[in-house]
Amino acid sequence: MYGKVAHILLGLTAMSRLERRIRSGILATPFVATNALTRHEIFGREHLLAAVERNRREGRGLITVSNHQSLFDDPMLIAALLGIHDFNVETKYWWSTPCQTNFSPDGRSLRDRFVRYFSDVSNMVFFARRGKTGRYPVPERYLDAISGFDRDELLARIERRAAALGLEDGERYMQRYVTAGDPELTASLNQLGMVEACARVDLGFWLHFFPEATRSRNLELGTPKRGVGKVIYHCPDAEVLPFCFCGMHTVLPVGAVLPRPLQRVVVFIGEPVPARKLELLRRGAPSPERFEALASAAWEPIQSLWPLALARYQRRRPLVTPFWLPQRPPVRPSRPRIQPQPPAPRLERDANGPSPLPAD
Repeated sequence: MYGKVAHILLGLTAMSRLERRIRSGILATPFVATNALTRHEIFGREHLLAAVERNRREGRGLITVSNHQSLFDDPMLIAALLGIHDFNVETKYWWSTPCQTNFSPDGRSLRDRFVRYFSDVSNMVFFARRGKTGRYPVPERYLDAISGFDRDELLARIERRAAALGLEDGERYMQRYVTAGDPELTASLNQLGMVEACARVDLGFWLHFFPEATRSRNLELGTPKRGVGKVIYHCPDAEVLPFCFCGMHTVLPVGAVLPRPLQRVVVFIGEPVPARKLELLRRGAPSPERFEALASAAWEPIQSLWPLALARYQRRRPLVTPFWLPQRPPVRPSRPRIQPQPPAPRLERDANGPSPLPAD
């Protein structure tokens, strides 16, 4: 219904670039307003900007990973890190990886239709969660299951990539990312979103992941899941950039509907995970255990940055200061003031021994 209304008002017969821009711009308005009223303390921004520049200039895939505190950490926080004020589907050139139940529900209620109306133009790769869907749907043919406003463009790029690799067709290219094993144990790794994420990063897209796969409720880091490790395994040319933040739980607390302005967020962005380290962990056939090792390697820098972000957010001085922060000079203890003492009396030696003489 919403799509038909938009087409009538805009005089369009199909979703055009103008409609996508308008729809995504309407969705982004509260995010832009909240970011403008939020104080962001960002350390290491140059690492992210350099990685994004390499991604756009060289066509290399980019994987960013971070902790998760609120429903809209992505895209609201990433837009703030990049300094994006005109936020829409064109300026949001990264792809999010949200829960399908939250951002692409299958229902026909007004809320579900409203969510899908904007999610269709928001650059998202959806992931199913067994706790919400009861299963992980694995399609018979991945190319037929792909949807979204850029479907035709993505299929064309997949076919070109398959031809360059000497494969029969695009479906055979997608099957390269299917993990062998017990279907019950590998269903989460072989769902459409996971295979599509591998393909997109291999084709040069930038995808952001929350390895915890859930929001923190107690300001503690969770355990990384193996899904991001699978994408890292199948995309050896992609960079992996970690960052950590604290404060988004006050901007949009769990259960809140609208974001809260006038909050403070602290972000620490690390350097890319060393490619040599990831290369060593890739050796061997793909398996859930190898994916878990790669996910842990991407998560380790976040664990190192978390005490810094938390201490800065709570206004405590961290135990270790990273090299990119200005080093504070050591505080020298003040020397105690010495009170002047009267001169000691002079001694004069005589037959009976030394005797003091009054001072002059």
